[in-house]
Amino acid sequence: MNEIHIRTLGVLNIAGGTLAGLFALFNILFFGGPISISGYLGVSQVVGVVWVTAALLLMIPCIIAGLGLISLRGWARDLGIILAVLQLLIIPTGTLIGAYGLVVLF
Repeated sequence: MNEIHIRTLGVLNIAGGTLAGLFALFNILFFGGPISISGYLGVSQVVGVVWVTAALLLMIPCIIAGLGLISLRGWARDLGIILAVLQLLIIPTGTLIGAYGLVVLF
């Protein structure tokens, strides 16, 4: 049963990292960056900058960790725990994946 959850977390890491990174790149390319989109959404500019930066920095490690979790590699658990904590910053999907990751990996 635990292997199913670990592999599910791997798929979620790949999908979540890819989608968050693509959304951040889309935001930069078409909306002029995190400051303009955060003004449009009515949130603080700092929140927009933190979200876009976190999404871009976590995109590649999330995909790597996801591939490692799917193949049940030992090193992927440690990387998954670190990334699960960092994903909590990416609201809302990263928070859900990060919380699920912490539950599964601990």
